[in-house]
Amino acid sequence: HSEQENNVYIICRSIPNSLSNHFENGIKLKSFKDQRSSFLIDVKTCNYLFNFICLYEAKKTDFDDVLFKDHESFYSECATSSLIWFDKSFNVHSYPLGASVLSGTSLAAFIKKLNQTKIKFSFDKFSEKDMNNNCIGAAAISSVRGFVSVQKIDDICFDLNKYKDFFIELENILK
Repeated sequence: HSEQENNVYIICRSIPNSLSNHFENGIKLKSFKDQRSSFLIDVKTCNYLFNFICLYEAKKTDFDDVLFKDHESFYSECATSSLIWFDKSFNVHSYPLGASVLSGTSLAAFIKKLNQTKIKFSFDKFSEKDMNNNCIGAAAISSVRGFVSVQKIDDICFDLNKYKDFFIELENILK
């Protein structure tokens, strides 16, 4: 019996300086119809291929990330992170996990910690109509970027300064 050496390869690249601006100024999301197969959602290699194609297209038009819309035009998740949004009552929401959304570990940890606070959380869908009526802010959550506020979804802008304290409170919950 011979021991075989295993090699581990880690590929790194520099993060552009503009990433630090995302934490202060928020990110801009471009929506795309989600054309990923729900049967392959848990197969990351299949799931991420479409994500990266859409991300490439979004970045060509000066957006930072992608926000997918499901077959009913509800916003679901970003290409590289989970998405939360909050309403006028400062209740936090996320698209229901399951058929078209990969359950992120950062989102799961955030929800667990959020449920230990006075802030209410629910799994709810939201659309462009909701953004105009009830949604006053959104944020992307990932293990790479952490908590990043959303400045804009397509042509709809959010007032990040007006709700800065709430964003900071949510960011501190994730830490």
